[in-house]
Amino acid sequence: MKFYLAGKVPKGNELDTYIDFRVGYGETLAKSFPDLTILDPNGTTEQALLVGVTEEDPLYWFGHDCWMIKKSDVVIVQADIKLGAGTAQEMLIAKYFNKPVITVLPKDTHHRRTNLMLASGVVEDWIHPFVGSTSDLIVEKLEDSLPWLEAYNVNPDGQKIKTIEVIDEAITYFEEFIAAANVAIPAQRRL
Repeated sequence: MKFYLAGKVPKGNELDTYIDFRVGYGETLAKSFPDLTILDPNGTTEQALLVGVTEEDPLYWFGHDCWMIKKSDVVIVQADIKLGAGTAQEMLIAKYFNKPVITVLPKDTHHRRTNLMLASGVVEDWIHPFVGSTSDLIVEKLEDSLPWLEAYNVNPDGQKIKTIEVIDEAITYFEEFIAAANVAIPAQRRL
């Protein structure tokens, strides 16, 4: 199986102290998937530099990561720290290519809070709506996803995978909810 591991790529001061989560994830996945291939957006920088590509070429890097997602079987997202713009986009790109997204999101982290007070009251297990809506499975640790991944490996059609249509489905859900509540769609604010 081919896994794209979405998550932090070190920049600036982080380059010297970064501990790559992808190594541990790869070791965990290798126990269940002997034919494992890791598609690592952080692992091909040296190769790119050898052919003269630098980080000053954003289209190359965007294409690079999109290509890896397209070639993967599953996208696994490290979300125990605050997600960056790239990782959030990779989740949507995975939906564009009909790839399952497994999100490792422990409780009481930036995008998942226990007993969070919001305008409507306390939410017992709040998950950021954009993360939850684009994930096919959310687990607290990668090991918790292995039964799902093993079943998917045997029968990919046996798991319902969200596609890019999740966006239209969410809009329809919102519109139908508002209509059923018999209230007007919230007006746009002008500043």
